Amino acid sequence: MQTLDEMRSLGLLTQEQYLEITRYVMHHPTPEQIRAMPPHLWRAVLNADALLYPDEEDIAKH
Repeated sequence: MQTLDEMRSLGLLTQEQYLEITRYVMHHPTPEQIRAMPPHLWRAVLNADALLYPDEEDIAKH
């Protein structure tokens, strides 16, 4: 959640994206459930991740 908070505070996620992702993760806390997150939420997270960590190739490294 800290990374999501950081992404939001830096403006990499909109308030709406942040709230939707946070709500999803709180209601689907297992790794399997999180991996099943809707594609539009994953795109938002991956886009924000690419901006937050521009030298990294994928989110799994964090």
